[in-house]
Amino acid sequence: MIAAEKKIYEYETYYEQPLEENIQHEPLSKVYRKRNIIQNTIPIILLLFGFSVCLLLVSRFATVSINNLDIIKTKNDLALEQKKTEDLKVNLLMAENLDNIQEIARTKLGMAYPNSTQIQYIKIPIDVKIAAKDTQKTKLVKDSILDKIYHLLD
Repeated sequence: MIAAEKKIYEYETYYEQPLEENIQHEPLSKVYRKRNIIQNTIPIILLLFGFSVCLLLVSRFATVSINNLDIIKTKNDLALEQKKTEDLKVNLLMAENLDNIQEIARTKLGMAYPNSTQIQYIKIPIDVKIAAKDTQKTKLVKDSILDKIYHLLD
C-alpha cells in the first residue's frame, strides 16, 4: 500500500474590513437619475392606462345594459298601450252604434219616446229674429274703438 503524501495548502483568510464612516459617495449623474425616474414611471403610466381602458369598457357595457333594459320596458309599455287602444276602439264602436245608444237611454236613463200629447210646436215670428239681429249690431257699434276712446276721455 502506498501512503499518500500530505500536502500543506495555504489558504488566504478573508477578514471583513470595518466600515469606514467617513466614506463619501459620489452623487449619481443627472442623466442616470432622469433615466431611472422615466423607467420607474413608465410601468405606472401603463398600469393606469390599462386600468382606465378596463374602466371605460365596463362603463360602456353597463350603459348598453341599461339602454337594453329601457328598451324592453318601453316595448312592454307599448304593448299595454296598444291593448288599451284596441279596447277603446271597441268601446267607441259600441258607443257609436245607435241601437246601443237607444238601449242605454232606455235602461240607464229611463228615457222613452214622447207621446203625442207631450209634443208642442212653437211658431216664432220673423220680427223677433230681425229685432235680435239689430240689437247685436248696435252692441257692436257701441264697442268700436272711437267709443272706447270717448269713454276714456269722459
